[in-house]
Amino acid sequence: PTGTLVKQASAYIQQNYTRSFSLKELSDTIGVSKSYLSRIFKMDTGISLWNFLNRFRIQKAKELLLLTNESITEIAADVGYEDVSYFSRVFRETAGCSPRAYRQQA
Repeated sequence: PTGTLVKQASAYIQQNYTRSFSLKELSDTIGVSKSYLSRIFKMDTGISLWNFLNRFRIQKAKELLLLTNESITEIAADVGYEDVSYFSRVFRETAGCSPRAYRQQA
């Protein structure tokens, strides 16, 4: 059944990535403790929940950078980052370049 919990957590992230939410909110929705959910998610996927969330958000941001003319600030907000400098840092760590450079490469 841990695979089911991981699927539920993944689905929740994919449905709610555009807004800010806590690990408590996520674990309450699924009906398990925060520590249990974190542990089985990492065991199952090899990455932490927040790492998964950030990767998913950055993937969506990449699509928006290529498909829209929205500003980087708007895209950051669209994918759930309230702080554009934090978004840029996570984007650079995940994609290997800044959002602006990514858009220009395309």
